[in-house]
Amino acid sequence: MKIAVIGGGVSGLVSAYLISKESEKRGIKASIKLFEKESRCGGTISSTTKDGFTVESGPNGFLDSKKETLELIKSAGLGGELLPSSRESELRFVYDGKKLWKVPEKPIEFAFSGLITPLGKARILSEIFIKKSDIPDETVGDFVRRRLGREAAEKLIDPMIRGIYAGNLDELDLDFAFHRMKELERDYGSLFKAMFKLKKGGPPPGHLTSFRNGMQELIDTIEKIGGFEVIKNFEIKEVLKNGDMWRIKAENYDEDFDKIVFTLPAYALAKIFKPVSKYAERISYQPICVVHLGYEEKLLEKKPQGFGFITLEEAKLKILGTIFSSNIFSNRAPEGMVLLSSMVGGAFNKDVLNMSDDEVINYTVNEVSRIFKSNGKPSFISFKRHIRAIPNYNLESKNMKKLIIDEIKKEKGLYLGGNAFFGIGVNDTIKRAYELSSEVFI
Repeated sequence: MKIAVIGGGVSGLVSAYLISKESEKRGIKASIKLFEKESRCGGTISSTTKDGFTVESGPNGFLDSKKETLELIKSAGLGGELLPSSRESELRFVYDGKKLWKVPEKPIEFAFSGLITPLGKARILSEIFIKKSDIPDETVGDFVRRRLGREAAEKLIDPMIRGIYAGNLDELDLDFAFHRMKELERDYGSLFKAMFKLKKGGPPPGHLTSFRNGMQELIDTIEKIGGFEVIKNFEIKEVLKNGDMWRIKAENYDEDFDKIVFTLPAYALAKIFKPVSKYAERISYQPICVVHLGYEEKLLEKKPQGFGFITLEEAKLKILGTIFSSNIFSNRAPEGMVLLSSMVGGAFNKDVLNMSDDEVINYTVNEVSRIFKSNGKPSFISFKRHIRAIPNYNLESKNMKKLIIDEIKKEKGLYLGGNAFFGIGVNDTIKRAYELSSEVFI
């Protein structure tokens, strides 16, 4: 059996690896090829170390609460390389343009927090009396304002949306991005009632975890132990039906496969598989620039504490937020140094596409230096631009996703993964890879 996996990000690599393992388990002889357009695998996951700083151009880690991810790490022999984040990094902040506010985690902190006004707190607590409603195609913003009020939407949920999706809560589809919230209202009538009955609340379960040398360790290890052939710098022109097989066409290349697994971004899928092009090209992405700044700790009058901050809309900054990387993982910066990693762009700041690299860097240095009252410039700077970083889980994307999945399901031998369709997190893509490894042999 010949199987092609198209796309060498974490989704494609893990899918190819698990398909190889599954074929061995089932006693099926399978030839597996993974095709990647770029010169390296990993997609947005990329860790580099320079001058004693370890920086990530993509995800900083994953929550260690998902069995599929933990099973993969064990299978890959990476258990000894795991690096849990520090307890200090559990503190989260939001920035309103003037002050860093600690996000309240406990009822007593919520009661005394100045982040939310007394009227806003009363509105949040009244959620238990709000009648449930089944509104189709509701946005996250509409849902939160309906159940928790305007302040909760602007000061608690909007920052979370910016941090996860770099998106706009008034565009983000509730069912697509936060289906569990909709289920809780449906099943319990209230988010607070659900929290009390389930005895769950607060952030998602799990502890942020990475690897000693960064997330790149996962990519390099899976590629090394693979059990499949990796073909890089390979641009596919088209995938089309050829009898009972599927043909991959490229320059001076034609090859037929029994099965093809698509694990590439929606815009790339649109170019090579014509039956879904008109749907896939309508899935938009948010632009993100990642700017890492290394300061001598003694130069910062205000010391970074906790995980980092997300900016509120009222701050009017192009910076979505800043992660205090050297607080989260202690080995990310040399002794006496601080590593601050800022995300610039997103749904509200797409004009970063028109800014040069130097303009983005200078803007970030000025704002970060102002926020932390730096007495000097950073001695280390690292920059990465992602023109299309995070898929926009809006109402149109939700509809396009369904049409794409339905179209591919109709075709025997075609399968779909990737963060545009099954969740943007590392855990989401790994979970889908496990599902694919079984589906291709059904």
